[in-house]
Amino acid sequence: MSATATRDYEQPIDAAGEYVTQRTYGTGRVCAHDGCTTVLSKYHEGEFCYAHADDAFDPRTLAMAYTKEGNRACATCRRLYAPNLRNFYSDPKSKDGLSAECVACLNPDRHRRERATQKRARCRYEARKRNTKEAAL
Repeated sequence: MSATATRDYEQPIDAAGEYVTQRTYGTGRVCAHDGCTTVLSKYHEGEFCYAHADDAFDPRTLAMAYTKEGNRACATCRRLYAPNLRNFYSDPKSKDGLSAECVACLNPDRHRRERATQKRARCRYEARKRNTKEAAL
């Protein structure tokens, strides 16, 4: 075996022609959750380990709940929705007047119906796709 190691992958190159190195966040960091002793990877950006990452998400903090496009994340399912009364219930206690959880998560029957509708639409799409492939042959 040779003294120099060879890579079996290509290292990414940026627009300036420089090799891109992976960002690191320090070694020896420990999860910020009370009582957790999990040592975080130097490549892990957050302060919390994956087991406690949900505890770090505060749905009432608008900076974390909203994306750049103006969509709002549900605190339970983390899906992005437009911040309106169709997707969230009214909550006068919150900063923006909307509940932290989406309507689908607060109403399991509605969530079940929406999932069934999505499944039917997916089945119809796949059937149409199969039919066009068969017609092309």
